[in-house]
Amino acid sequence: MTSRTNTPTWKPANSACVSLAALVGLGVVAISACGSDDAPTKAAYVEDANAICVDVNVERERVAAATFSSTTEPPSVEEMQAFTAAFAPIFRDKLDELRDLTAPRGDEQAVKDLTDAAAKLADGIEQLATDPELARRMLETDTDVPGSEEADRLAAEYGLTKCADGSTQ
Repeated sequence: MTSRTNTPTWKPANSACVSLAALVGLGVVAISACGSDDAPTKAAYVEDANAICVDVNVERERVAAATFSSTTEPPSVEEMQAFTAAFAPIFRDKLDELRDLTAPRGDEQAVKDLTDAAAKLADGIEQLATDPELARRMLETDTDVPGSEEADRLAAEYGLTKCADGSTQ
């Protein structure tokens, strides 16, 4: 590890997806009742969702620093599985926080679509934690966590920049 940061510099697509999509998926998970008088503006929703995404990104970095033995080399299958096993419940908890946010009026379907994509990403993270063959294939081919592409795309389209870029600030 480098002395200036605990964050691994190795970030292939699969690691980025766990990060980005996790955040993306998380920030996209708010569903609320239609017609609520206290529905937030889209800007307020995005601000709240991005704050949750920053939290999950910070947690992702903490788990990565504690799990990966190298900051410059790809992790082993065992390290990737340990990382995703530790990160999956954190992601699910943050997903629940996002679901608790009220969607802006008129954006209920877009938020539902984001929620659905985030749930698929959470399933992909959990699958990676329990399937060593999937972890091996992902590491060998530098592919994304199942569900991450859709979650990333929808988050970016909705304006959840902290979710889409994995930012910790």
